[in-house]
Amino acid sequence: SDPEQAIELYNDVVKLDPDNVEALTYRSWLIALISRDAADDIKIVALAAATQGLERAIQVDPQYPDAHCFLGIVYFRFLEQASLAKKQLDVCVAMNPPASVTSFVNAIVKEVDAAVKRGG
Repeated sequence: SDPEQAIELYNDVVKLDPDNVEALTYRSWLIALISRDAADDIKIVALAAATQGLERAIQVDPQYPDAHCFLGIVYFRFLEQASLAKKQLDVCVAMNPPASVTSFVNAIVKEVDAAVKRGG
């Protein structure tokens, strides 16, 4: 219910365990989510941090589906990069993510596929 507090808690986890893939992933996802309401200059920095954090999570554990799923969503919904989103979402779906993640992934995959076909 308090994304900023959750980000701080994930920061604490990452300080203790820099390779904690769950903390890296969910901290980055929350940063992306709260960036929606930020001023444009802050949004740019926040989305760069979120993307880098998700890429770091994938580097730590390429088999962790949540990071691929969230990176795909960030690429599509926040950065309007459908082709990059498709690559990550295809990996995500192939990894059979948890039901809580699958719900928003399924909703976006068709939109991404359509955008890629249109050349987006």
